[in-house]
Amino acid sequence: MEFCFEREGNYTQWDIITMKIKNDLHGQLCSIIPDIRPDWVYYGMIEVELKKRY
Repeated sequence: MEFCFEREGNYTQWDIITMKIKNDLHGQLCSIIPDIRPDWVYYGMIEVELKKRY
C-alpha cells in the first residue's frame, strides 16, 4: 500500500517536519486498519520516502 501526505504552506518547516516523520516511522512494523474494512488488519514495514514538490 502507498499513502501520500501533502503539506501546504511555508517550506521553511518542511525539512523539520518530514525528518521527524521519517525518524519516528521509517523501519517500524505497523498495523493498518482501514476505515472501510475495520475487520481487516494489514501488517507491514514502513518505508518513508521524502519528496518536495514545487
